[in-house]
Amino acid sequence: MLLYKYLTPERTDVLHNKSIRLTQINLLNDPFEYIINVSAEKKTMAEYLHKHRLNELKAEVFRQNPYLTQISNTIDWKNQIEAFCTHDTLHELIHWENVLENVINKISSHGGVLSMTEDRNNNLMWSHYAMEHTGFVVGFDTSTPMIEGGGFKPVSYQDETVRMHFTKVEEIEDVRAHEKSKDKEYWMSAMYVKSTDWSYEKEWRLTGPFSLCKEVKPLVYLLPFDPRSVKEIILGCRVSTETEEKIRKLLAQDKQLEHVELYRAKKDPRKFQLIIEPC
Repeated sequence: MLLYKYLTPERTDVLHNKSIRLTQINLLNDPFEYIINVSAEKKTMAEYLHKHRLNELKAEVFRQNPYLTQISNTIDWKNQIEAFCTHDTLHELIHWENVLENVINKISSHGGVLSMTEDRNNNLMWSHYAMEHTGFVVGFDTSTPMIEGGGFKPVSYQDETVRMHFTKVEEIEDVRAHEKSKDKEYWMSAMYVKSTDWSYEKEWRLTGPFSLCKEVKPLVYLLPFDPRSVKEIILGCRVSTETEEKIRKLLAQDKQLEHVELYRAKKDPRKFQLIIEPC
């Protein structure tokens, strides 16, 4: 299967160096990346807070019920938390946003995402990702995995975020640790879910560890790829002479890229669409 990467004019280094960036999920352009709707049973949250955050829990209970400070020593906190706190209060005390941020930061410190599309001819993506049609698109044959044991997976588009519901204290503890989470694969699956607003991109994603990459500057990791996987390059309809000559020179002089077919996008005079032709 051919998948395509839209690139800006200066990114001819992808072809020259035969490497492409894995981007941390917390650096992607969609603020809704990896948004998960987390919830838990009231009893489960109460047990977790009693075990790990009792002092904070007591402070909140006393804030809402000042009279309880006088009988604090007689309260059976383990069994009475549910009576003193609403579900929403317990939910807030867990600080789920911080938990999710911690998970995202842990994932982003170890690996990244490579996004491609099955559509080489989309006006919006040419504008957004190829600098207003002045860049180019590279077509990769993904039948041979870029990462051993891992391949591209299609993004699922939906209106609701991924939901996760906990019924055991251990599940919350595992999520906070993340690396040892029993549901780690489920958590990773959230990386392949986006809003239906993005469905026009027809995106496929590859996730991989930074241990396979070269860090060329702080937080920028490049994943090497087999040049034989590059099958075609499409020049944007506004590509500059300089960019076109640079790409043509690369294909002519680099024996590892001499098999690559070169195309050009042109405006269709009859419709609001591009025509892609060999050049």
